[in-house]
Amino acid sequence: MKRFLFAATLTTALFVGAMAQMTGRSAMQPRSLLETGGGFLIMPDVQKELGLSAATKKTINDKLIALQKSMMAGSKPGERPSREDIQKRLSVATETYRALGKLLTPAQQTRLKQITVQQLGVSGMLFPEVKSQLKLNADQERKLGVIIRDGTQQMMASLQKPANGNKPTDYNAMMKEYQAKQKEWQGRMMKLAQQQLTASQKTTWKNLTGKPFTIDYASFARSQMSKH
Repeated sequence: MKRFLFAATLTTALFVGAMAQMTGRSAMQPRSLLETGGGFLIMPDVQKELGLSAATKKTINDKLIALQKSMMAGSKPGERPSREDIQKRLSVATETYRALGKLLTPAQQTRLKQITVQQLGVSGMLFPEVKSQLKLNADQERKLGVIIRDGTQQMMASLQKPANGNKPTDYNAMMKEYQAKQKEWQGRMMKLAQQQLTASQKTTWKNLTGKPFTIDYASFARSQMSKH
């Protein structure tokens, strides 16, 4: 049971990041940054950064916990959901995130979008509302797509290989390792992506991402596990 709870927590914590790194699957991509960022609202650090009121935090937590349970319903350890099932779950999540976005003030929505773009990394550059502001040309889009595709494949391969001799049951170390690897690969991809942008586009990107913000997925996962 403990292993299953950890797997569920890990899946939830990395859900947005993993989905954002997928390429060539536009049908699975949320339609807006605000809808995508809704998943981050369950993170205490994000709630604090946005300055949410106690009442708003309770509403958000209740709705996201209910969403988490509905997305896990019927799932079995080791069982891979079908593409159709993933589509249905994403649709439910998108509707929930859209509703949550309406609870935020304009300033909070702007900051959540910035945090979301940061977490998406290079993939965020190809989101329609970001791409239009960056004014990417066709060649830039193509090159960024290649960077995302190749980087994602290599990142996912590295995530499947335990490092530092960590035992499979060393969950805290596993979570930290996953987060460190993801950050490393996103950094590599971003360095390559920045080389494709003009000076003006780099300035626009900086404005879209805002003040740097780090989400500690490992701590979040531990806090969730301690509740079970």
